[in-house]
Order: sequence, then C-alpha cells, then structure tokens
Amino acid sequence: MSLRGLILGGFAGSIAVILALAALTVLSIQRQAEPLADVSSRADHVANYSIPLLIALRDVRDDIIQVQQFLSDAAATGDADAVAEAEERAKSFVNHIDTAKSLAEQMKLEEAFNLLERIEGVFPPYLRAGKAMVEAYNAGGRAAGNPRMVNFDELATILYDRLEELNVQINDLTWAEMGELLGRVSDVRSANDALRTTMILATTLAALSALAIAGAIGWHVSRSLTALRRDVDDTMAERHHVPLRVSPERKDELGPIASALVVFRRHAAEVVTMAAERERMAAEAEKHRLAALLAMADSVEIETAAAVEKVGAEGQRIAATAAAMATSAVSVGEYSRTVAGAAEQALANAQTVAGAAEELSASIREIASRVDSSTHMVETVVGMGSRTGATVDELTQAMSRIGDVAELIADIARRTHMLALNATIEAQRAGVAGRGFAVVAEEVKHLAEQTGKSTEEITRQIQQLRHVGNQVAAEIDEMLRSFTEVSAVSSSIAAAVQEQEAATQEIVRNVVETSDAAREVSERIASVAEEAASTGQRATEVNSLLESMAHEVAGLRRVLNAAVRTATPEVNRRRNPRIPLDAGASINAGNDTIAARMVDISLCGGQLELSDDEEVAPNGRLHVDGLAVAVPFHVVEMADNRARLRFDESAVDAAALARFIADRERGRRAAA
Repeated sequence: MSLRGLILGGFAGSIAVILALAALTVLSIQRQAEPLADVSSRADHVANYSIPLLIALRDVRDDIIQVQQFLSDAAATGDADAVAEAEERAKSFVNHIDTAKSLAEQMKLEEAFNLLERIEGVFPPYLRAGKAMVEAYNAGGRAAGNPRMVNFDELATILYDRLEELNVQINDLTWAEMGELLGRVSDVRSANDALRTTMILATTLAALSALAIAGAIGWHVSRSLTALRRDVDDTMAERHHVPLRVSPERKDELGPIASALVVFRRHAAEVVTMAAERERMAAEAEKHRLAALLAMADSVEIETAAAVEKVGAEGQRIAATAAAMATSAVSVGEYSRTVAGAAEQALANAQTVAGAAEELSASIREIASRVDSSTHMVETVVGMGSRTGATVDELTQAMSRIGDVAELIADIARRTHMLALNATIEAQRAGVAGRGFAVVAEEVKHLAEQTGKSTEEITRQIQQLRHVGNQVAAEIDEMLRSFTEVSAVSSSIAAAVQEQEAATQEIVRNVVETSDAAREVSERIASVAEEAASTGQRATEVNSLLESMAHEVAGLRRVLNAAVRTATPEVNRRRNPRIPLDAGASINAGNDTIAARMVDISLCGGQLELSDDEEVAPNGRLHVDGLAVAVPFHVVEMADNRARLRFDESAVDAAALARFIADRERGRRAAA
C-alpha cells in the first residue's frame, strides 16, 4: 500500500470518529432543548410578572406610609406643604395600584386582583380621614383631632393588613415558581453533566483512535523515511559501498526516490572522479600562474632596475661632462680676458710707435726696443690664441660626446617606453592579479616620456652649444690669422730698423695696420668672452636638467621597488608591514644628536623626516619617543629631507620593538 493511501485511510478513519462524536453531541443537545425551553419560559414569567408585581406592591405600601407620615406631620405642625406632598403620593399610589392590578390580571390571579381592588377602595376614605384629621387638629387641637386620628389609624391598619395578606400570597406564588424553576434547572444541569461525561468519554475514545491511527501511520512512515534518510546520508557522505535500505523495487512513493539515489550514486562517483581531475588541473594551473607572476615580477624588477641604473649612470657621466664643459667655458673666459688685455696693450704700443715714427731717426734704439717688445707680446698673444683654439676644439668634442650621451638617453627612454608597453600587455594577460603591474607600467611610461622630453631639451641645448663653439672656433681662427699678420708686421719692423730711414714710412704704415688689427683682436676677444660665459650658463642648465632627471630616476626606482613588492599577495616581498607613527625621534651618530620625526616603522626598518639640509651619518642609533630601547640602523636612501632606515636585526631588541609597534597599532585603530 502506498504512503498516500495509508495516510488518506488514517485521515478518513479520524474523520469518521469525529463525525460520530459530532452526531452524539447533536443528539444530546436536542434532548436538552425542551427542558431548556421550559426553564427559559419560567424564568421569563418570574422576571416579567412575579418580580414586577412584588415591586409594585412595595411601591403601594411606600405610598400609603408616606401619605400617613405627611398627614401626621401636617396635623402636628399645620404645614400645608405636607398636605400637598400627601396628595402627590396619593397620585403615585393610584399609578402603582393600577400597575399591580394589571400584572395580577395578566398572571390570572383573581384573589390577588380582588384584594388590590379592596385596597384601592379603602384608600380614598383613608385619604379623606387623614385630611379631616389635619383640619381637626388645626381647628380644635388635640381634643378635636385625636378622635379623627383614631379613625385614620384604623383605616391605615386595614390597608396594611390587606397589603400584608397580598404580599404573602404573591411571595408564596413567586417562591413556588422559583422552586419549580430551580428544579428544572437542576434537571438540565444533571443532563448536562451526563452529556459532559458522555462527551469526555467519546472525545477520549476518538482521540485514542486518532492517536492509534496516526501512530500506526507515523511508525510505518517514520520507519521508511528513517531508512531513506540513512540511505541519503550514506550517499551524501559518499559511502556508496553501503547497500540501500529502501529497495528501488518498492511500489510506494519511496521506490522512485530509491531509484533516483541509485542514479545519483552512479553520477556522484563520476563527479568525484571529475572533481579530483579538476582539482589537479586547477592546482597545476595555479602553480603555473604563480610561477608566471613571480617570473614577470622578477623580470620587471630586474630589467627596470637595470635600465634605471643605466640611465642614472649615463646621467652622472653627462653631468660630469657638463661640469667639465662649464669649467672649460670659465677657462675660455679667463683666457679671453687675458688676450683682451694683451690686445689693448699691443694697441697702446702701436699708437706709441705711430706717435714716435716721426722721431724714428732720432730714437732708433728706442724704436728697436719697442719693436722687440711688440714682437714678444704678439708671440704671447699667438700662443694664447692657439691654446684658446685647442680649448674650443675640446669644448666642441665634449659637446659631441654630450650629444652621443643624449642619443643614448633617448634610446634608453625608447627602450623604457617599450618595456612599459610590454609590462602593460603582460599585466592585461595576468587579469586581476596584474592590475598593480598595469599601474606601474603606466608610471614607467610616463617617466620614459618625461626622460624623452628632457633628452630633446638637452639635444637642443647641445646643438646651440655646437653652433656657438663653431662660431668661437671661427673667431679664434680669424684672431690667429690676425696674430700671424701682426707677427709678419713685427718682422717687417725688425727689418725696417736695419734699413732705418729708407723704411720709415713703411714702418708707420705697418704700425697703423698693427693698431687696427689689435683693435679688431680686442673686439673679437670680447665676443669670445661673451660666448664663453653663455657656454658656461648653458652647461649649468644642462647640469640642472641632469640633476632633475637623476631625481626623477630615483623616484622611478622607488616606485618600481614598492610596486614590485606589493603588486599582488603572491609576489609580495615585504616580510613585515609598516604602520604610520608620526612620533618624535632622535639620532645618535658619534657625538652628534639630530632631532627628527619618525614617519613610519616596522620590525626591519622605517622612514625618518629630517629638518631642511640636515645630514645623517650612514650608521647610528635611533631613539623613538615611547620606545625604551635604542635601535641600531644604517641609512638605505636619502631623498627630499627623508631618510629610509634599515634596522640591524642582529642587535635590536626585537621583542621590545614588536610590543611597541603592536601597542601603537592598537592605539591607532582604537582612535579610528
């Protein structure tokens, strides 16, 4: 039998028991209908007739008493208001006696009705007798009023006796009806008790029958479901070797479930095999992914660091060359000033020779001496001009070398740009794990573009320097040619001294030409000095650009190192996390103590902020506010008034440092 049929059969049996119980209840209630109707009728009769009649008789008695009292007061005091009150109570008596008569007539109490009529007939003489008593007392006093009072009291006694007789009849009748009502109520209560007992027994029997049916069904269903649950538990626990307790051949609702468990076990075994294979493949893929990430991180860090170091080295070499070029430019300027002084001296000498040419005949020895001096000075100037030309040539060669270095920097910038593009492609291949490398690659690309722009500026400056150098070389060549002419003139003067008078005019002409040439040399040397000063200024600008580039390269290196260390958890190189500190600190290096602020700290190092232009020794001991021990350190890097320190882990009190860092971190989190 199926579970559904079993449950429906038990449900039908329970409904049959409930219906039988309901039928028994309805039958018992029908048996109680007639007694309950009789009780209701008797109760209505007592409530609507007997009790209102008793109340009306009580009101009639009260009216008679109040009339007697008011009239007695009026007789004693002569109060006219008391008589009026008595008349009002007489009217109330009429209303109450009519109500009582109506109730007695409806109850068909002829004797009571007759008594009420007699009472009603006695009341008017009773009222008149009372009024007469009042008049007698008011007119004749006690002697006249006492006889009237006796008559008044006799009538009052008659009324009271009749009312008492009527009350006794009505009370007896009412109590009789109440007794019958209580008897019927007792019968109904007994019948209800019997019905309650019957209902309790029937309900108990129905409940026991329902419980028995439900227990049988529950036991059967629970037994089957327990077996099915155990089969499901074995299946979910992958104990497929345990045989099923519920047979797939069953014809009830559990049979298809058992068949489904058989299929599930078969598929579960296949899924377990597939899951194991998938886990193995996932582990291999994760292993390859981690290896690829580490290789990519190492490649980016090594190649970028090598490129940055090469750029830094080339920048230092260019800076040295620029400094040498500036020094050479200063030397050229000094030599130019020397040549200018010599040219001015030659010009003065030539003018002296021209002034004394007319006295040449008389002063031949003086002329010879002047000529020798001029010759010596010209030779000195020629030597200086030759050295200046060599210096300019060296300056031109240095500028050529600077151009080569600039081309090398441009090539490195292009290679760095290509490296950034390759890193971006590799980061995109790595997916989410490569987002950090994408940021690094973008920064490298930006720095490469800045380096390329700086290289273009250096190239442009070098081209200008080359142009200026070529101009200086041309001017020096011209000056050398002039010096050669001066030398030739000096030789002619020496020959003219031997010929003396024959060559006096020729000497004068040559002296004038020498004066012009010296003036031209003086002017050209001033230009050479200006160009040398410009060359020195350009060299200073190149050196400033190289220092800026070195600063950017150092920043790039720090960014790359930080990015490679913290790009993803798989390639994180940092062993100990840093926490922000912002605490006072001091450094002891030898006999010097330097005040500073500790920006951040970890178990292996930290970052220190110094005052402007403050220098720190490579090694020393660090004191931090709140840390009881001193920490030995050495400086790893200095930049922008900040020093990056590495602690000497072999000499530091690691436990005290760890407690200090933990306390500061807890305080910072509590404040946040």
